[in-house]
Parts: sequence; C-alpha cells; structure tokens
Amino acid sequence: MLNNLDLKKVYDSDKDDILNQFYIPVLKESIIYKRISGFFSSTSLLLAAEGIANFINNNGTYKLITSVVISEQDYEAIQKGIKQKDNILINNINFNIENLKREIEKDYLKILSWLIAINKMQIKIALLPESLSGLFHEKIGIFEDKNKNKISFSGSINESAQGWTKNIEEFKVFRSWIKTESEYLNGDVDKFEKYWNNLSINFNVVDLPEVIKKQLFKVRPKEKELKNIVKRLINYESKKKIILREYQKEAIFKWKHNNYRGIWEMATGTGKTITAISAINKLSEIKNKYFVVCIVPYAHLITQWSREFLQFLDPNRIVYASSDYDWKEKLSLCTNEYNDGFIRSVVVITTYNTASSQYFISLIKKISQVNNISLIADEMHWIGSRNYSKAMIEEYNFRLGLSATPTRWFDDEGTIKSFTYFNKVVFSYPLKLAIKNGFLTQYNYYPKFISLTSDEFDKYLLLTKRIISIMNRDNQELLTILSNKRSKVIKEAVNKIPAFEEIINELKRKTTISHLLIYCDSINQVTIIQKILNSLGIVSHKFTQHEKLSERKLILKKFDEGIFQCLVAVKCLDEGVDIPSTHTAIIIASTSNPREYIQRRGRILRLYQNKTIANIYDLTVLPPNNLSSKSIINTSIKNIIKKEFRRIRDFLDTALNKTEIINNLYNIMNKYNIYFDHKKEDVNIK
Repeated sequence: MLNNLDLKKVYDSDKDDILNQFYIPVLKESIIYKRISGFFSSTSLLLAAEGIANFINNNGTYKLITSVVISEQDYEAIQKGIKQKDNILINNINFNIENLKREIEKDYLKILSWLIAINKMQIKIALLPESLSGLFHEKIGIFEDKNKNKISFSGSINESAQGWTKNIEEFKVFRSWIKTESEYLNGDVDKFEKYWNNLSINFNVVDLPEVIKKQLFKVRPKEKELKNIVKRLINYESKKKIILREYQKEAIFKWKHNNYRGIWEMATGTGKTITAISAINKLSEIKNKYFVVCIVPYAHLITQWSREFLQFLDPNRIVYASSDYDWKEKLSLCTNEYNDGFIRSVVVITTYNTASSQYFISLIKKISQVNNISLIADEMHWIGSRNYSKAMIEEYNFRLGLSATPTRWFDDEGTIKSFTYFNKVVFSYPLKLAIKNGFLTQYNYYPKFISLTSDEFDKYLLLTKRIISIMNRDNQELLTILSNKRSKVIKEAVNKIPAFEEIINELKRKTTISHLLIYCDSINQVTIIQKILNSLGIVSHKFTQHEKLSERKLILKKFDEGIFQCLVAVKCLDEGVDIPSTHTAIIIASTSNPREYIQRRGRILRLYQNKTIANIYDLTVLPPNNLSSKSIINTSIKNIIKKEFRRIRDFLDTALNKTEIINNLYNIMNKYNIYFDHKKEDVNIK
C-alpha cells in the first residue's frame, strides 16, 4: 500500500533517483493514476515498465491531461488504439507481471495502443484559446491504492523519459494519511477533477477522439530511436558493473586481507570514490546484506557520493543525513527495518558534523548486526579532530578511510587516534605513479616570488614573539589564533596583487584565457582579483561557501562550457569538488599545509578531453631585503623560507619543467643561503 512506502516530502533529481525511488514503487502500489503534464511521451511507459506492469495487473486506470504537442510515433499509436476500441489488440499478453514487463520493453508503442483500446488509459487534451500564444504546461500527479490511500506530487516534471531521468527536476509530495499534507493533496485532486470535467474558465479540455478527428494535435517529426537508450536506463544490472583498474583491485584486496579495515592513501583524482563503492559491493556479495555510513567533509559532497552509489549499487534505502530535513525520521525507520530484516541494504551519506552528533551515534548503535555496518570516511584526516573524533565508534566493524593526505597537519594526537581506529595505511598510490601511468595530467610548475613589505614583516615578527611567549602555556586555542593570524600575513601579502597582474597579463598575451582556476584566501582578495579580471575583459565568477548548492552546479557547468573563463575560489574547492576541465591554476593563497596544497594541485590534474598539460602558478613569499641579523629576525626568515620552499619542493618533484625551474632558483637560493635538495625530506638553511 502507498502508506507503507518510504516517501520523501521533496524529490530533487540532482540527488534523488526519482524513477526508482518514487515513480516505479508508487505505480506498483496504485490502482488509479491521474496525471496533468505539459508534455507526454510513451517512453515513460518503457522507462517504468516494472511499475506499469504491476499497475496494469492491479487493474489500474490511467487518466492523463496533456498538451496538443505529441511525437509522431505516439500519434500513430494513439490512432491505432482509438480505431480498435472494441477489439482485443494484443491477445498474446499473459497477465503475469514479468511477462507483461517484457512485453512493454519489447514494444511500448503497442502497449500504449492496447491500453487506449481497452480504456485503461484515458487521455484528454487541454486546448488554450487563440488569444493565449503559449502551451498548457501544468504538472500534477495523483495516485490512489485499493485502500483509498492517496498521494499527489506537483512540481516541474513532465510525463516522459526525459523528465524522469535526464532533466533536473523537483517536486513536492503530499500524502492523504498525513493530516498537515491532506489539504494540499485535496487541492491537487480538485484541480484535476475540474480540468477533467472541462470546468476551467481559461481553456478547454477535449476528449481524445475529437482532437484526432479535428486534427488538433501538433505532431512533432519522428524522434530518434529511444528504446535502447531507455532500456539501458531501466537495466540496473548494467549499472552494477564496475570496471576497475589494477591498482584499484589491489587496494580492495589489501583492505579485505586486513580484516576489512584500513586507509587508502591515494592521490586526488585516482578514483577513491568508485573503488570504495566497489569494495562495499564485493563485501555485500559475501555478507549478503550491508549497512553503509559514508561521511564527507561538506554537505555538497553528499550529492556527488549519492550519484556514484546510485549508479553502481541498488540499496533498499538511501538517507541523506544533513541535507534531508526529515533525515532523523528516515534514519530511525531504516535502522528499525534493517534490524527486523525487512530491508537488506542501507546507505547513509552524511557530514562529519552530523556523524559525530549524539543523536546520529545513538541511532547507529541501535543496529544489532554490528558485523554488517561499514564506515567510509572520505577525506579521513577530518575524523581525527577533537570535535569529529566522536564519530569513531566501535559499532563500525568494517572501516575504510580515504585521503590523499591522511596525516593531520600539526596534530600528532589526532593522527595517531585516526590511524589506530582504521588500523593503518593498507594501500598507497602516490601522485607521481598516477601521472606516470597516465591516470592524471602532467603539469608545469611556475613559482612567482614576491617579498613582504617592512610593515608586514614587522607584524609577522610581533606575532612570532607572542607565539613564542605562550608556547609552554596550556593555551592551545590562543596559539591557534595567533598562528592563523601569522599565516594570513603570508597569504594576504599586498605584493601578491601586482604579481598576479603580471601573470594574468602574460597569459592573456599568450592565449585566450579559459578554464583558469584562481585560489584566494579571503572574500576581500576575491573582490580585488575580480576587479582586475573585469578590467581586462575576462569573464569570471566567484566560488565560495556563500553560493547555494544549485548555484554552484550552474557555475561549474558554465565554467566547463567556457562561458566563465575563470573561477575565483576561496577554500571550498580544496576538497571533493570535481573540476577536471581546469587547465591552469594561479595559487594566490599560499599555504604551508601539505594537505591544502596537495588537494589544490589534485583539483587541476584530473584527466579531461583535449587536456594534455596543466600549468600551475604559485605566488611564493620571501622576507624583505636588507634585514638585520638579530636572532629573532634570522629565525623568522628561516621559518618563512623553509615553509615556502617545502611546497616548492613537493610541487617540483612531479613537474615536467623541474630542471628548468631548479636552475632558475639558484640566485634566490644563494641570496638566502638555502641548501635545496628535493630528494631530502627537508629544506636546509645554512
């Protein structure tokens, strides 16, 4: 029955599988389907063959109000159905669900004719008066089961394969058994009945035979053959097939043989996500059921992971804890159903913030089959922090940590805690190997040196003195604040702006600016950079934490298409977001944290069509000239240079132009008495 289904209040095709999570399950339980749709295509029958087969077997009736626009194939099928109203068009259909499903997949146009012929599909056409130049474009659906339970949905979706699978659609769902929703449902029901009985004052609703008789349809030319395309969409077995590279197979093998625990230290862009899902898939084949919790750093990464899960796995339930407003209710239901054996596969995707909350942890602990709870921690270095380490509970029997940089920066305690929990790094696939094997793009690296001003260096010294003065006190919070302030002196050095102008002008002289990514440290820096780009006629868009998820998707799409020539980003492109079309990056926000700069480099090196080499420009900060030789000054000079040159060393290690750049560095190395050997683990200063 409809009231037994796990239905959401809002469905968004960008994160939900609206076909398999909503349309097919609801059809299977229904005996009446009333639909208002701006456009109709019989491909929707093919797409939902399993649901339509059950619906027909339930002796269901389908009533449709749609516009006059129709494909030539559907027009011909509808004509045949009307001509055969009193005949049995298809005598060889066995009313067995599986046979009927196959008949629909074999010839969905024939099924359309047959449904019309036996009056199980009734179609009426909305005709707008000539004074209105547009088309009928409303979209509402109403389902009813044999116990009179009803649901309605309203939103943007048309009744077609395109609408149910390819377009970005959203609709709201209202249920008759929920008191607060029944008013909205009744409104949808009343609207349908008003239209069906031709009681609208704005347009006429006409029976199908009259529309055909008067030749009122606007018939579109024959569409391309959609049958095979749609059959691929409904064939979930094809989704489950994952083709893994040899190193990905090795990662899964080593995780399995470490008792399903471990960390994969894999370079950004080498397919950690798909390998992890494949590992869960293989584990589920052995254990015959699975409950997976996948934790990500940011809410927008929930969408990316859900796409991958839905492409390759077929969970009974998938919960987006953090992004769904009713996730608590859904997760509670899932845990109960899983414990009771009603469902055998659950995927929960959430953020570190939610996963470490007491409420989330209490729900996970309710699951009695602890041997079947898996944890995937994406960017697992996050879980070692003081706030998020609460998520490391013993109930997760199978544990997989993913990160290009699993060690926490300046947090030995957090690193030890997380490594102990996941056991150890069981597989490593470094950047150098990924580039060598052709799984990441080769790149050139260009450090651009600038000097701090005297005022900036004085500020750096003052903060250094304050840091030294509290080093032995138990005041970690103040130490962190002061260290961050000192880092900002480097990241926001004023001489970076003219240096950036030099780089961008040089690039503009060489070629048309396109697919350029600029990393900034602050919104203020973004504003300054965008003003420079605007003055040069370069179309850019900011990419920060303040843009909504839907806006971010549009921004990235326009960047891929070249409409936005460059993105000016703060922080949020460090982890997780895929922008493989990036050809060039300018890193203004210098950082000495390996995790941050390794993640930024990884964003740029993903493979993309017609992309053979990436280019990275790195604004590198040095102390001012002509400084005195006081001890505190010398120490500060060394600290600045060592931090900057460690990053240079790491970037150069896998750069195509390594030899050329090292030769160019000699003057600076001699000036500051730097001993630079990228084979060593450190940069030495004499």
